[in-house]
Amino acid sequence: MDNIIKQIVEIDRLARHKLDEAKLSKQEKLKELETQQKQIRDDLHARAERRLRIFRETERKFTDEQAVAIEEEKQRKIAALDELYEKNHLDWEAEILKRIFG
Repeated sequence: MDNIIKQIVEIDRLARHKLDEAKLSKQEKLKELETQQKQIRDDLHARAERRLRIFRETERKFTDEQAVAIEEEKQRKIAALDELYEKNHLDWEAEILKRIFG
């Protein structure tokens, strides 16, 4: 009977030991998962930042190109108006004076 009790006590001790090991292993796994989760979150954040920076650079380049194109178009129109003025201003002045003085 003493032998059976000793075996039961030993089995109980081993079971508690295995349970403690399992709890410790669970805590270690949870810490690992938290570390992995943080790493994944940091990686995603860094990736999002890179993509946002690339998007901003692309948009800035596009708007700069658009601004240059608009400025070039403006200069072409000014040049065309200057040319038209130089070509016709004497006729326009004569027409205006003719209409004023008859």
